[in-house]
Parts: sequence; structure tokens; C-alpha cells
Amino acid sequence: MADPNLIQDLLSKIEVPVVIVLTLVIVRVLFKKLLDSLAMRGTISVTGKETVLRILDISIIVISFLVLVAQFIEVHMALIAIAGLALVLVFMLIDKIRGFIAYLSLQMDKKIMGKYYEIILPGFKEPIHGRVVRISSSHCEVEDALGEKYLIPNTLMYNAVLKSHTLTLVFDISLKLKGEGDLRRVIDLFKDFKPEVFRIDDKRSIIQHVGPSKFTIRIVAHPTGPSIRHVEIVDFMSELIGRFKEYDPEVLFVEAY
Repeated sequence: MADPNLIQDLLSKIEVPVVIVLTLVIVRVLFKKLLDSLAMRGTISVTGKETVLRILDISIIVISFLVLVAQFIEVHMALIAIAGLALVLVFMLIDKIRGFIAYLSLQMDKKIMGKYYEIILPGFKEPIHGRVVRISSSHCEVEDALGEKYLIPNTLMYNAVLKSHTLTLVFDISLKLKGEGDLRRVIDLFKDFKPEVFRIDDKRSIIQHVGPSKFTIRIVAHPTGPSIRHVEIVDFMSELIGRFKEYDPEVLFVEAY
């Protein structure tokens, strides 16, 4: 027959861990409801919510185990062992931890997804123009105006400077002037030009050359949609050629950013 005192002693030791575990479970349930509400409002992404819950579950399991173990060995010995193990893990996984913290921070900030930015990365002279299309546990996938993709480590992306950016395309068009009055007519044609594909930025488009027989202008345009397709660039250039065909137009695509 079991010793009643032994049973009573065992129950007294597990009483505190049981209370702590139940408290942690209740906190987890309440925290999940809060995250569900934030995800529904779009404040955080679904992936970010699931990641936070996974970390919380692991933390609850580890804390529950340590509290239970601490009831059967001396408290100071348990604390020393836990602290030593924690320090070893931190030094071994410091880069992973930093990357994961950056990942969580980026996931929580849902606003950066899908919008175009000028991304200035620490240590890089030239910025990247594009939008964040995907965030994984190790890197962000950034897509530029023409569909080229860049993989940027989360730690680098977290420390980057983001400036709102409008997709921009640059074209040069040269026209041959054949007689008096052609220059005025060409300028009027530009003023009335309303292309179907892109929207011309009149403030940033500039005349590069005016001569007795040649006229060159740099056209800055913006797409009306969220992205640019190569066929749209060709269509826009075809529109330019068609509109100024009597002046032997030469159209050059300069860049997109």
C-alpha cells in the first residue's frame, strides 16, 4: 500500500506546476483570439500569426517542463542549468535568432507587401526599386518593374530604408523636322497624346535636343496597373511611332524602375 505521506508530498509538488500550466494555456487561448482579430483586420499576415503561435506553444511546453523539473531538484541548481543552456544556445544560434526576429517583424508589418518602394540597403550604393512579393523565414523576395527578382536576407531588409515609389518608364524619341511649323505641330501632338497603355508624366518629360532638322524628347511615363509587361512597352512604342509617323520617328526604350 502506498504511503499517504508520499502521495501527499507528490501532490503538493505538482500543484504549483499544474496551476502555472493552466494559466499559460488560458493566456495562449486569449492571445490566439487577439492574433485572429489582428489577422482579420489585415494588421498582420496569416503566416505571421501562425509563426507567433508556434513560438508561444514551444515556450509553454518548455516552461511547463522546467517548472515541473524544478519541483524535484534544488531551485538554484535548476536555474543555473537553464541559464547555462540558454547562453550556449544563444551563442550557437545568434545569427538564426536575429534572422527570425527580423522575419517576425517583417511579417507583422503587412503594409510592405505588394507596394512599390525604393529600397536602400545598408552597405549598398545603388537602391533597388521593386515590391515585396514574398517573405520567407530567411529572406524577402523583391520583384522589380520588369519581373526580375531579388532575394534579400531578412536582417538586411529589416534595416533597409523604404521610400514610396511609383513605377517609371523612360523613352527617347527622335523626330525629323522637314519644314517650317513642324516644331510647333510636333509639340502640339505631344500635348494631345493620350496613350492607352501608360500615363505620360508631363512634369518630368524633357526636351533633349532641338535643331533645324531634328527634335528629341525624353518621355517619362507610368503604368496604369500594378506591374509592367514587356508587351505593354512594345505597344507604347508602337503608339509613339504611329502618332509621329510622318516625322520618321526613332523610339528608344531607356529604362524602367
